[in-house]
Amino acid sequence: MSFSSIIPQWKVTEEPWTLEMLLQPEQNKNQFTLQERDLDILQGLLEHRFLTSAQIQRLYFTEGSGGKRYTQKRLKVLFDIGVVMKVRPQDMEPGTKPNVFALTTLGYQLLVRVGRVHKEDDLFYNEAGNLVEFSYIIHELNLNDICLTLFDECEKKGLSFEWLPTKLCRQQVRDPFGKLRVVEPDAIFLFYTDAGQVLLHLEYERSADPR
Repeated sequence: MSFSSIIPQWKVTEEPWTLEMLLQPEQNKNQFTLQERDLDILQGLLEHRFLTSAQIQRLYFTEGSGGKRYTQKRLKVLFDIGVVMKVRPQDMEPGTKPNVFALTTLGYQLLVRVGRVHKEDDLFYNEAGNLVEFSYIIHELNLNDICLTLFDECEKKGLSFEWLPTKLCRQQVRDPFGKLRVVEPDAIFLFYTDAGQVLLHLEYERSADPR
């Protein structure tokens, strides 16, 4: 059995905070203040499902915001209060991998409470859904790296675009026989041009599965 086929053992904080402690700083002795960027990170984890600390840094921290050390420090705070869980990925390649983060139920409840997510729009969230083999997590992380590279290039060229991760890509289409089928690309880049919208569907395959 390869390392990648093992179900990861996620780490969670032993004493998660309550929603009241998160939303009312005067009730927590550590004087923690929730930042808008913290909510951005949690929403990103909800939409992308899995992100490494390096990917979180690229998405949500500017070059002048303290870099890798500050990113890790803030993620440790989010872990300590119980809104994210973490694990270190395993595969057959040498070298230490960065921590991978995912959303906890408390983190999701916080997004609902502050209005970032509506209860009827749960984006298929289920904390138990994070218990998948490392091979699936690695697929998501590699896909994110590809999308981030494309994201950076689009920004450099000044293009107007949106990056939609897998959870936001699910759609129903009617096949030639009139049947409705669910289509879920790995990611979609939506470009806004003078000639209208242009869609780029991405499908990342790392196995030898002929499908």
